[in-house]
Amino acid sequence: MNVVTVNPIGTAAGVLAIPVAGAVVVDTPSFSLKYGDAFSVELQAAIDSGTPNIKVELQQSMDDTNFVEPDGMEDIAILNDTNRHIKGVYPVTAPYGRLRLTGQGNNPASATVTINMAKQEQL
Repeated sequence: MNVVTVNPIGTAAGVLAIPVAGAVVVDTPSFSLKYGDAFSVELQAAIDSGTPNIKVELQQSMDDTNFVEPDGMEDIAILNDTNRHIKGVYPVTAPYGRLRLTGQGNNPASATVTINMAKQEQL
């Protein structure tokens, strides 16, 4: 039997609209990739004015400490609108992941990103 769980990803303080204020790099807290057969992520940027420009990448770790983007992995998304996006995520075999959000160019200081991660497991 397949079971899909959906969990919000926020900041370490529990803020679900993750601030990506300008041209900054923001790493989410880590999450488990263990037992997952398939993954997807729902992303939505929000801004007061202007246009968001946020790169979203998956980083992975064998020990929940030393995160890197796996060799050859494509970016998950470039958010340049405030539409909701759902994308497949294809991690390599490693037990831990986190998302890296990078404000690029003239990304507004008011930009935030809301994220939900879905994981399918076989029970």
